[in-house]
Amino acid sequence: MADRKQKNLARFKYTTLHRPYLYRGQGPGVPAFSPLFMEALVAYPADVVIPGCILVFALPESPRWLFNHGREAEAVGVLRAVYDRAPEDGLIVAEKTAIIRAIELERSSLRTKSFFNILRHDDGRRVLLAWLAQFANQLGGINLVVCYIPSVLEINVGMSVQQSQILGGCINLMFPIGSLLPTLALDRMGRRKTMMAGLLAFGICMLLISALLSQAPQGEETGRGQAFNSASVAFLFLYMLFFGMSMNSVPNLRLEDIDHIFAKGGDPVKQARRIQARLAQGLPPLERDVEMGKAEAGGGRRDG
Repeated sequence: MADRKQKNLARFKYTTLHRPYLYRGQGPGVPAFSPLFMEALVAYPADVVIPGCILVFALPESPRWLFNHGREAEAVGVLRAVYDRAPEDGLIVAEKTAIIRAIELERSSLRTKSFFNILRHDDGRRVLLAWLAQFANQLGGINLVVCYIPSVLEINVGMSVQQSQILGGCINLMFPIGSLLPTLALDRMGRRKTMMAGLLAFGICMLLISALLSQAPQGEETGRGQAFNSASVAFLFLYMLFFGMSMNSVPNLRLEDIDHIFAKGGDPVKQARRIQARLAQGLPPLERDVEMGKAEAGGGRRDG
């Protein structure tokens, strides 16, 4: 029981420290320069990539990577630093034994040495799977909710600026609340089941949000329109809750599991995920661009 608590505590500390760094700069400041696409690409490396590359050199290697390359003493030293235990402690010995057995099992499964082996057993497949998991994170509409939810509430739902900002913050608060449960109990919940259930749940929520907003046109103040608007706000809360329970937690922990290089091997996948986030945030047009386009289209019409 004590070992399980130590593992859960270590995972909680890692996730707690990792998420704020991952989402640094992805808040209200992003839409301010999102139309300036090239400027965003130039500003991004100076903000995240360069500090991240510097920090990588200060991080220790993964114990599994060290064991896999015959550097057993360094691997045990990393385990001691993580768990603050002596080398002969039961937890350190158990972790060491489990890692060595996993490496032996992996090596025994490498029977073919063809070119296509990289897509089945090699590290390239692991990195590819980790990258696809992170890419799927961006396909669920999360950037719409995180970055543009005040605009959606103000324009589509009809709230005031202050109300939309307050409610948008409350909706985004469901993000860490939903992430808390899998952070502490994901191993018992099952990652595949959690992932598939979360995808289905927040997919249905996004579908209902779009359907409800389409049935309440902008500016409609009837009882029917207000009912649709209120229902869409409720599903926005549920969307963020289910997203935090699945896509926010599982892919980021899966990266460290399937890419045993951890720090130096996982970093390219994380950087690619952040670049995808910047692209998803910069491509949607701002409201003023849409309104200007409508005004120009309306002014260009001439009656015969």
